[in-house]
Amino acid sequence: MRLAPRSRRTLVLTATTAALSATLVGALPATGNAAEVTPTASADAGLFGSQDPTYDGVYRQGLALLALDAAGGAIPPSSVNWLIRQRCANGSFMAYRANLRMPCSAPSSTTYSGPDTNSTALAVVALNAVRRHGEADRAAKWLVSHQNPDGGWAYYPSPGAATDANSTGLVMMALRAHGISPVVVRSSRARTGYQALSALQSTCSAAPADRGGIAFQSGGAPDELATAQASLGLVGTVRQQRNDAGVLPVNRLTAGYVPGSCAFPVRNQTGLGLDFLRAHLAAGRGALRDPFDPAKVSIGNTAYAVWALTAAGRGGIGVNQAIATLARETRNYVSPVSGGVRRDDAGRLALIALAARQAGQRPANFGGMNLVARLQLTRRV
Repeated sequence: MRLAPRSRRTLVLTATTAALSATLVGALPATGNAAEVTPTASADAGLFGSQDPTYDGVYRQGLALLALDAAGGAIPPSSVNWLIRQRCANGSFMAYRANLRMPCSAPSSTTYSGPDTNSTALAVVALNAVRRHGEADRAAKWLVSHQNPDGGWAYYPSPGAATDANSTGLVMMALRAHGISPVVVRSSRARTGYQALSALQSTCSAAPADRGGIAFQSGGAPDELATAQASLGLVGTVRQQRNDAGVLPVNRLTAGYVPGSCAFPVRNQTGLGLDFLRAHLAAGRGALRDPFDPAKVSIGNTAYAVWALTAAGRGGIGVNQAIATLARETRNYVSPVSGGVRRDDAGRLALIALAARQAGQRPANFGGMNLVARLQLTRRV
């Protein structure tokens, strides 16, 4: 997944992203026509999405299972079994194992191969969501054992690999989902993920537009996607809401948090990061820009920001505008054209469904589409 600098920063949000039952849950509405979706028969029965899984198979499977659980969709055993079969002998996960008979190699940040923290983190979250706690426990222990001395995590956790905010946030989110507080997970230097993220965060002395923003890696500028995924680790993630109940914040912030946290003697790390996201959404009128092409909107980055902010119970004009942006752009985003053919992307469907559900919307009717049914239809049989 990290074959080039661009893919290293965007993680699973591009076409290689992201980043149930045998029958559909309910009828697909007329506005959610999925005629262009053609599930592919393959040895990967249970995998969501017909796209090449080489770089994002486990990550998008984790997103899909989590999204369906959050939306109340049925999950077939074949999809859970696909994820478990991908597991390495030590409990970790690679992006995708084409040959399950071949043992996993050690993680390498030089060759971009072997188990990685992002795939393993999403597997932990998903396995907990589907109540496979035993399998999740081995993966969570692997994550804990591969913490960097500075308290954070690298994408491929090999010796000397640098901590990045995205990986650290996703691992912290996974630990929370498994019932482990990130504050008790300490490195060989007794440092936590919170301290690693704090070292990457712009302080109150930075320019107003940068305050609270978190860089991808040390020495970098504040990054919107890094801040959003780091915030998921600081806040937590959505859990299943039964009977279509309103979505509540997963982990309420401290009582001292209000916009403009820099006015407080004790800086609130989570509050500042969320302020950064809210301010950037408001400045973009409900959308974050593509960091590689500022003329374009990044729907994936916007979705992650909405997911993080609404998980923390934060709203506002920018967030409301962002929800409207996601609804308006969902159809094109989840069904990109490749080779002249429009095909649903399971990772994108799951991401939008998660953001919509956490924002109190109905994924079964969001942007004129039934995201749950569309996601179910991508499952390979």
